[in-house]
Parts: sequence; structure tokens; C-alpha cells
Amino acid sequence: MTPSSRVAAARLASSFSCSASSEAPPYASSAASYYRRLWRLYPRRMMNVYLLKLRTAGSHMLQAGLFCDWWIKPALWPLSWVKDGLHLFAVFLATMA
Repeated sequence: MTPSSRVAAARLASSFSCSASSEAPPYASSAASYYRRLWRLYPRRMMNVYLLKLRTAGSHMLQAGLFCDWWIKPALWPLSWVKDGLHLFAVFLATMA
């Protein structure tokens, strides 16, 4: 967390709880209550935010060009169709079953 984002987070947390700071446990509970409130008030928007996060995250992890070891590219070949984090999550769930 950068210093400026830490200050912004502490300000946001203190708006929910006077005893909150970015280092103290009340920050975590303030942040949790803030996110619960967002999910309660804007469930569709929050779902869209997290779906967008899933779609944009994860795919770069599987690009074999990022790896130097010779064996990784063939090992990742079965996952070459995975284009985003949503598909990666589906693969994870399928392998857990």
C-alpha cells in the first residue's frame, strides 16, 4: 500500500469509526463494514466490478513467455485456452471437484 493510499484508506476508515487507523484492527472492521454496505446498496454494480476484475486478472500469469525455465511452456500448454481470470477460476473449481 502506498503512503498516499494508506492516508486515503485511513481517512475513509475514520469516517466510519473514529478509532480506526490504517495500522489498527478497527481499520479492517471499518473496511469490512464499508464493503458490506456497498454490496447491500449496490449488489449489481459490485458484481460487475468483481466480474471485470476476474476478466482482466489472471491471464497474464499463464503466458509462457514470462517464464525462463524450459519446462514451463509445455506444462502450461493445456491451459493455453484460458484467456482471463474467470476461465482460470472455472478451471480451479473444476479441478477441486
